[in-house]
Amino acid sequence: MPKQINQYLGSLLYLITFYLIIQNKTWTYALAGVTLTAGCLIRPIGPVIIAGIVVFTLIYLLWEQHDYRASLKVLMTLAIYFILFSLAGWGIKASGMNQYGLNNNDPEWKFVTGLNYQSTGTYSSDMERLIDASKPRATMSKVEKAALNDEIDYLNDNHAWLKLFIKKTQLLWSSRTLATDGANFAMNHRQKAVDLVNYVSYLGSVVLIIFSWIGSLSLFKTKFDDNLYLLLLPLMAFAVVQLVIEVQGRYRIEFLPIISIMGSLGIYNTIKILGSSKIKQKETFSLN
Repeated sequence: MPKQINQYLGSLLYLITFYLIIQNKTWTYALAGVTLTAGCLIRPIGPVIIAGIVVFTLIYLLWEQHDYRASLKVLMTLAIYFILFSLAGWGIKASGMNQYGLNNNDPEWKFVTGLNYQSTGTYSSDMERLIDASKPRATMSKVEKAALNDEIDYLNDNHAWLKLFIKKTQLLWSSRTLATDGANFAMNHRQKAVDLVNYVSYLGSVVLIIFSWIGSLSLFKTKFDDNLYLLLLPLMAFAVVQLVIEVQGRYRIEFLPIISIMGSLGIYNTIKILGSSKIKQKETFSLN
């Protein structure tokens, strides 16, 4: 199954999880644990989603609303997730598919890639020299940890942390998502048609990102329901995590629905401002 399809399905399941939590009913919290597990099995970005849910619970359910019952129900959601995810990992081990289950067998690699200043935190073929599948995982883990320390030393010695973070942020939010590549459009169409589709899709991404920034800024002047933070906090956690791991434009796909909500708010406020300016112009030039 293409990666993009997995990302779309994972995105749908995560959105359903947020919706179920917002309903604030015991059975929806329980079902949210199931959908969260299914989403993580398809796309392993569970830690980012869970981080957003935990922060939302601590700040808005406990601290602001003092809703202890809802907080306990969120804890039930997370407990169901960990139980089901652990059972799935045990089942994979028991089936003989691998000996690691669903555990991340190569946690250092994405950090080695993400903190590589020369490649701007993206995958580089030059780094394949570190990969040797013939060697045991324990041996390769030491090699990757040494490479990670080298990347950190380089960033420290050259005071390049901020520069790297700025470049990665620009790359994350301005690069093409590669979503059209997953549709295999290039297999049945000429290169000019493929280039046109890629250009239009990229242009759409640019417009969406611009209006999402406008929408996010408008939130500082808008009163909204605390439940919106349940969508925003995982997005913020995702943006922070992308600063230290491998960065790709397609990683935005899971959060495009949330970005679209922010983008629609940006479009609304833009139209509202333009509309009010036209009314003022008419009043200014009125002869009455």
